Amino acid sequence: IERSMQSVLNQTYSNIELIVINDGSSDRTEDLVLEYAKKDSRIVYYEQQNRGVSVARNAGMEKSNGDYIAFLDADDIWEKDMLSKLYSKMQSGPEIQFVYGRTEENFPSGTRMLVGPEDNVEGFLESFIHTSNELRLRFHISAMLINKNLIVDNQLQFFPGITRSEDTGFMIELLCITKAYFVADVTSLYMRRESSATNEQWKPADWEGQIIIYGLLEKFVCQHRPQALTAFHDMRNYVAYRFVLNCIRYGYQKEAQEHIQLWKSFLTAF
Repeated sequence: IERSMQSVLNQTYSNIELIVINDGSSDRTEDLVLEYAKKDSRIVYYEQQNRGVSVARNAGMEKSNGDYIAFLDADDIWEKDMLSKLYSKMQSGPEIQFVYGRTEENFPSGTRMLVGPEDNVEGFLESFIHTSNELRLRFHISAMLINKNLIVDNQLQFFPGITRSEDTGFMIELLCITKAYFVADVTSLYMRRESSATNEQWKPADWEGQIIIYGLLEKFVCQHRPQALTAFHDMRNYVAYRFVLNCIRYGYQKEAQEHIQLWKSFLTAF
């Protein structure tokens, strides 16, 4: 948390509010953040009982006072010019409401890899769907700048209870209501840890939310981006297929059979 906070406080663009949401941590997070807050008035600290990252991000958005929103998880890092580059792009045209930069994934071995395909894409939701029907985003949650009015006016949120890829739903909503614009530079580092959730063994209960979220989003897509609805359904069908395939791959035969029946229409369409 200290390293992540410092990467925000060291930004070349300094007119910021740093909201730290402590989601029920049991370590020295509170003491450390409050020590920083004594020295820098830009830091605002809140704590809540452990309710997950989606609830924490929603709380941060609700409590924010700025005109723009950016996210950073406690173990990731912003490059020092992240905000200045994204804000400059945001100011280059009145139609620009959402800008993303690129992110490098940093592995414990020291290897770095660009998150998402190498090309940069501008556009709405359907622009990010591969011919395989897979959603292939070029941006990570740590490298986004969003006009707050866009979030408030459209009631965008992260869905509580989704334990994996919880940010995908928010990003789909975002891409339904506004066009994405990019800054080609690497602006954040996603620090992969050996103990991170993405390194744990695959389990059906952890990943079922990836399909559930499409049911939660369908009405929103119909309302805000009906021209993307066919592509949205194609994505859902692909995710259902990948889920069943992984059940078989990792030895969850019973769960595979259950979900084949549950999602038969999705799989047939796929």
